[in-house]
Amino acid sequence: MFARATLLVGVTMVMACLIAPAWGETIDTRIGKIELENGYPSAESVKRLFDEMDFQRATQAYVWALPAVGFHGLHLAHLNSFGAKDGDVVLYQDLKDKAGMLTPNLTTLYIMTLWNLAEQGPLVIEVPAGATAGGFLDIWQRPITDVGQTGPDRGGGGKYLIVPPGSDIQEMPGYIGARSPSNQVWFASRMLDRDPQAAEAMAHQHKVYAWNDRDHTPKTKFVPVGGKAWTSAQPAGLGGELDQDQLRKGVVPLLPLLCATASLFRQELAAQRHRTGRVTATCRLMALCGLRLRTLSTSAFEGKADIPRPPTEVT
Repeated sequence: MFARATLLVGVTMVMACLIAPAWGETIDTRIGKIELENGYPSAESVKRLFDEMDFQRATQAYVWALPAVGFHGLHLAHLNSFGAKDGDVVLYQDLKDKAGMLTPNLTTLYIMTLWNLAEQGPLVIEVPAGATAGGFLDIWQRPITDVGQTGPDRGGGGKYLIVPPGSDIQEMPGYIGARSPSNQVWFASRMLDRDPQAAEAMAHQHKVYAWNDRDHTPKTKFVPVGGKAWTSAQPAGLGGELDQDQLRKGVVPLLPLLCATASLFRQELAAQRHRTGRVTATCRLMALCGLRLRTLSTSAFEGKADIPRPPTEVT
């Protein structure tokens, strides 16, 4: 008797659920109205929510990658606009020379060079004694060490030795040593003498060479910007959808490097293709970083340990 009563109650409840009218609700949100049907988003709302998730992931990944993207933009300017190879010292002398930077001083002479520790070996830069101030940064724009008046030489000059991640080179007598978290290194310094001729003479006293060439140091090449137009600004503008031709040309394959995980990004690509039939905002925004970085040698990075952790939403 009890079993039959329990069964009757169960059947009654199921029938009540089946014939009950659908319950709906509309929620106003920042991205528009989200329609709920029996507590679940409608098909249109699901699409809107996924698109917003894509956009948020893309935005965070884009912002996360900007330090490396910006430095690579500067690197490309050295290579393509100024004709300066890694290890050549570029001279930024007047306002027109510095137009591609955000915060330069009008009257200060800047010198800059880039170096790849994996391809060129440990780096030595001889900083002359005098009124200079500068330093080394890794590819993520993290400080390695200052030089000149703000560095350990305190304006007295010195030989700076920058070694790559994992190098077995320890402290060397006569050198101020530092280890870079990444293989790509940027060096810059300001000549602080008020006399332009004295400042330029000070700039030309800097020496840049590989550690392996320390016994027979080659002559450092100095390359003036010479008023050439250039920029290191991050890419901008979404443009159209990424097509298969762009995928084959390597725009997207470099993006997993930016996300520090190729497999997850491929899964995200596949999910977006399956869900929407197109590459959505994540790929479009992140491709802007990829377009800028696709010529960047992977040796600029040491590996996952050297890459700053991306936002949780990206991983």
